[in-house]
Amino acid sequence: MEALPYFVYSYKHNEVIHPKTKYSSLDENLVSLYRRECLLQLNDQCAQAFEADDQSEADFSLKTVEDYVVPCLGILSNSEHPEDSAAAEDIRDRWYSLLGQEINASLQEKFQDFLPKLIDVSADVCTLKMPPLSRLRKSHDLAERYAEMMELVISSGLFSTNNLKS
Repeated sequence: MEALPYFVYSYKHNEVIHPKTKYSSLDENLVSLYRRECLLQLNDQCAQAFEADDQSEADFSLKTVEDYVVPCLGILSNSEHPEDSAAAEDIRDRWYSLLGQEINASLQEKFQDFLPKLIDVSADVCTLKMPPLSRLRKSHDLAERYAEMMELVISSGLFSTNNLKS
């Protein structure tokens, strides 16, 4: 669940970089694969939790799918990768397969409210929250860490300063 926004935004930003030069961007197929696999696994985990008949887990799973999976369905459906479109259909099919099963009465209403959201998706709008930005460490911190690591390497005997003298 935590990785999904990173894959979605990586793919989105990679599309901007990709036309400029192929060497400054990530492999589009690889990012697409990870995004797709992350979505499929998250969806499957949520569907399994929903089927477990635990009210709190079922509520959490529906909320998770609404917040993370549904916003990405439009992107998958309109992707140029046929595997993405197939993944979007697999996600929908997983939930529609639950229609014939007995569902707790309290969950039934929530489930019925949830199902139309799987169809009403927009490709242009991804409401998935942008992942938090990671801060770069100051160069002083990096220099300290490098010095510490070099001391560890030298003290371990894997590297000797005698090898440097010529």
